[in-house]
Amino acid sequence: MTKWIDAIGQTIFYIALYFAANLLAPFILNTIGQENNLINQIILASIIFSLIVILINHKKLSKKGWFISFSNKELIKTLELCMASVVLINFLLVYIFPDFIDVYMPEVIKKSFDSITNSNPLLVLLTVGVLAPVAEEILFRGAIYNLIKDKFNKYAAVIVSAILFAIIHMNIYQASYAIFIGLFLGIIIMKTGSLWLTIIFHIVYNTVSGLYGSLDPKLLELLITKTYILPVIAIILLVDSLRFFLIKGGKR
Repeated sequence: MTKWIDAIGQTIFYIALYFAANLLAPFILNTIGQENNLINQIILASIIFSLIVILINHKKLSKKGWFISFSNKELIKTLELCMASVVLINFLLVYIFPDFIDVYMPEVIKKSFDSITNSNPLLVLLTVGVLAPVAEEILFRGAIYNLIKDKFNKYAAVIVSAILFAIIHMNIYQASYAIFIGLFLGIIIMKTGSLWLTIIFHIVYNTVSGLYGSLDPKLLELLITKTYILPVIAIILLVDSLRFFLIKGGKR
């Protein structure tokens, strides 16, 4: 019972810390006289949160800790799984369930996306493409995954971290695919032990997803709904990469 209470308490602490950093960011920006916009808030909150969690867990960040090395094969399979996820999730949400975004995405989230889209592209890349993914991976596949793994087991850690990753988005639209991304990221760290790989996956996923929408709609239609080239390739990559991590990988 004590183990459960301790695990729940520490998990709540990390999530509360994550939200506290996001809530404090606007006040800090106003205090130091910087522009208080969404991009700057995410940048500041991501940096503050990541540094605090790393300082709390500094003793665990050794060669056998979160940031261990990885092989070229593991990196390739991570990128395969990432690209497959981008294509298949966009295929499902844009072409198979085209009304899903209008029905389930809250208006406040849409406005946030619009605000980010209209910002400086380099700042968007730094924020959504790099800093936010790093902070989220440090929270979910760093702190929470390792906490649950050490208290219980790695399978529980994968499932719990994925569920919390989906819930923290606080809307059904993003949670519907975040749960799968969370499971994939959990499988990667479970089998390799490297937080670097989940960070790379998350950075590439966010960056490519952002660029995906800017491609020529006619080209996407040709490759996706007329010839199904991209979905077929994505399924092949998905099966191949998951087969590697679940069957061949994870011998460390």
